[in-house]
Formats: sequence, C-alpha cells, structure tokens
Amino acid sequence: IGKAEGINGFVWQGARYEGLVCDFMEYVWSFGADVLDDKGKVVIDDPNAIKALQFMVDMIYKHKITPVGVTTYMEEDARRIFQSGKAVFMRNWPYAWALVNSDESPIKGKVGVCPLPAGPSGKRAATLGGWNLAINKNATPEEIEAAKKLIKFLTSYDQQLFKALNAGQNPTRKAVYQNPELAKKIPFMVKLFDVFINALPRPRTPKYSELSDVIQKYVHAALTRQMPVEKAIKEMAKELERIQSK
Repeated sequence: IGKAEGINGFVWQGARYEGLVCDFMEYVWSFGADVLDDKGKVVIDDPNAIKALQFMVDMIYKHKITPVGVTTYMEEDARRIFQSGKAVFMRNWPYAWALVNSDESPIKGKVGVCPLPAGPSGKRAATLGGWNLAINKNATPEEIEAAKKLIKFLTSYDQQLFKALNAGQNPTRKAVYQNPELAKKIPFMVKLFDVFINALPRPRTPKYSELSDVIQKYVHAALTRQMPVEKAIKEMAKELERIQSK
C-alpha cells in the first residue's frame, strides 16, 4: 500500500549532524549497548551496537520502510514529509506536535504520540535533548541582574505552561505536567511524563563534541553504504579511544 501510494513507513533524522547521534543512541541503548561506560571507557565495539546500526541500515535498504533520502534528513525534513501525509511514523521532538496540529496542517487531529518501541534488550530508550539558559561571565553587573530576571521569568510556571501549550516545548517543572489544561490540549505530554524524566544523556565527557563528530562520520558512512556496518563500528571505537586517551 505504501509503495502504491508513495507513502513512507518511518522517517527520522539521518543526515550527518548532531541529530543523527540522538537517533543512533536510542537504537544503541535499546539494543543493550552504549558508547562509554560509567568510567568513560569506550565500549561501543559491542555485538549489540553492531546489531543496532545494522537495524538502522536495514530499515532503509532491506525492509524499505525508510526512504534512502533519510540520510539527508534533519528534524524539519522529516516533519515536512510526515506533515504532508507522506509517512506513517516519524521520530522527532515534542515541538513537532504544535506544527502537525496547526490549522494549516493537512493531518491536524489525525496524529498520535507514543514512546519509541523497545529493542531486543526489552528496554525503551529516548535521548535527552533541550536548550539551556546561561549568563555570559563577561557581562556587566547590570546585565547579569537583568539576565537573572529574564531566566527567572522564562523558567516560571506560567511561562513553561504557555510554551508547552503553544509551542509543544516540554516543561522542566514537574508541576506543569499536572496542569489540567495541558492534559486536555496535549495529553501525550502528561502520559509520557516518565519517558521525559528518564531520557538518557548522550556520552558524558568533556570531549563530547569530538566524540560526536566521530559518531556522525561512521554512522552516516554505514547508512550511505560507504562502509560495512561492522567496520564502521570498529573504526568508530578506535577513533573514540584515541580521543578519550588524550
């Protein structure tokens, strides 16, 4: 049916950028593997990590539920395809909810949200994401005080509720999830509360930006068939070990 009607099964973020790391980590975790252990040792050279990446590749080339073009998709690319009715499922961030249910959306009122399926390990996994507010250390005393007031305002209960209702942004205040208006307008945000608070962080290391570049390079090489999956994981592990040993 999908092929006949030009509809994809599942779209996600497969371009070579940070979003690919987020997607990759969810498969790695759900298959029972990880990039680093608690001591910062590289542990990605694991049969389960190979299976996780192979699964991503197979969705494109073997099962054909994901289009080859996914290797160029970022969040908005996946969202536009899904919102146009050309995909059955989409992996994305909560912000997409407000857009796919906007008055201009052809699929308004026809969308549901659920946790990502569990992998062979029996575990569900979601990558922790979000934005941070900070104050420049070189700011003047007056600017620092003004910034503090702004941060206090933006993180207040009322503002977090407003952003959740109007932009689909997840609150960081637990109390907001208990708001009746939120439960009525965006029920999934309340129902998936446990998923949000148990989301897993990407590899915790001061050298994360370097690790991320390496992960992106090899995962994308496998997804675009420039390198066999097992070789991609093993080469990734070698480069990550070099970075961690510096």
